[in-house]
Amino acid sequence: MFRHETVETLDTLQLDEAYDAFIAATTGTDIDPKFARLHRYISQRDSEGIGKAIFGLSPIHNGWESVPDEVVERLLAMLTKEEMYKSPFAGQVLNYFEFESDRLSAAQKSQCISFLKNHGDRFDHVHSRQVVAELRHGTYLR
Repeated sequence: MFRHETVETLDTLQLDEAYDAFIAATTGTDIDPKFARLHRYISQRDSEGIGKAIFGLSPIHNGWESVPDEVVERLLAMLTKEEMYKSPFAGQVLNYFEFESDRLSAAQKSQCISFLKNHGDRFDHVHSRQVVAELRHGTYLR
């Protein structure tokens, strides 16, 4: 167990890595701790943490050649929750599909297009609506 003064010297990244290791040891996939971190930051309303968690799902940081289907499916499922339609942080989650558009498969892009068609108008926050418009009308999902 850490002594109190040791815990105080750990930075946020070290705590996140320790948390990820704990979640990975108690759950099924290496993606689980990344989503646990994202959910935690959303519940804490920590915009900077959300951004870091979103970047933590990037293939570049994980050694993946492309975005795993599970990541797309879980992000889209997260975005269909009623609280996310109202959340000022939904836009940050939606930004993932812009950032990673080159690493999305045609089937994943089709999933995103369908999601935007069925759910895109439900987002309330201006940033979320802006990202929806960019995804719908830009070249990200083509």
